[in-house]
Amino acid sequence: MNSSSRVSPFAGALAGLMWVIGGSSAPAAPAPLCEMKLSVDLTPDVPNAQDPGFLSSLANNPSYRLIWVRSTDMRVILKLVGPGPRYRCENEVKRIERDGRVLRVRVIS
Repeated sequence: MNSSSRVSPFAGALAGLMWVIGGSSAPAAPAPLCEMKLSVDLTPDVPNAQDPGFLSSLANNPSYRLIWVRSTDMRVILKLVGPGPRYRCENEVKRIERDGRVLRVRVIS
């Protein structure tokens, strides 16, 4: 074997290091997202269930977002969106249930 066809140990180590640093060329999979539609019964002292300030205080977790869908009297339909998997959204629903302004939460889809 002549010297032009051999790879120096330095070149092999450099190639290995570049592979580790660069990783795979495949794009990373997007983080899982969960979405749930909730029926939420509120106490009468909630003045406006559509108010973005109320919704953000009810979610009270910057990773999750509550979106108003519709309401009737003291029941609102909200969409909960946040990082998955589903059990994390279920944990957020349990936290929302403990809010003093909430009488009951049901997952409807």
